[in-house]
Amino acid sequence: MEIEGYYLSSLDSRALESVPTCELKEIKYFSTGKECVIAEVTPPIPGHQCGLTVDVSEVVLACRHEGGDIFNRDSVTAADLRDLAWGELHRSRSDAENYAFDRLR
Repeated sequence: MEIEGYYLSSLDSRALESVPTCELKEIKYFSTGKECVIAEVTPPIPGHQCGLTVDVSEVVLACRHEGGDIFNRDSVTAADLRDLAWGELHRSRSDAENYAFDRLR
C-alpha cells in the first residue's frame, strides 16, 4: 500500500506552528476499534512545547470526531500514547500555513 505525505497544522495548539511534513507510515486500530495512523513528522515537534524533554518525530493520528475513520488495520491502546495537540492534515504546505481546508466531495 502506498502511503502519501501531508502537512500537519493545528487551530488548537502552537505545538504544530512549524507546519511539519507528515509522512504516514503505518495504519493501526486503537483497542476500542477506532482507526489511527503512525506518522513521522519533519521537522520534529519541539518537546518543550508539549512538556517533554525530547523532540517528537513520531505521532499517532486519529479522527477527533465520533464516527470518523482514517483507515483499517492493527491495534493500538490509548495508554501507549500521549496527547500533544489536535491537528489537521493538509495536502500542501500553503494550505497548512493558511488553515485552508478541502471542501467535502
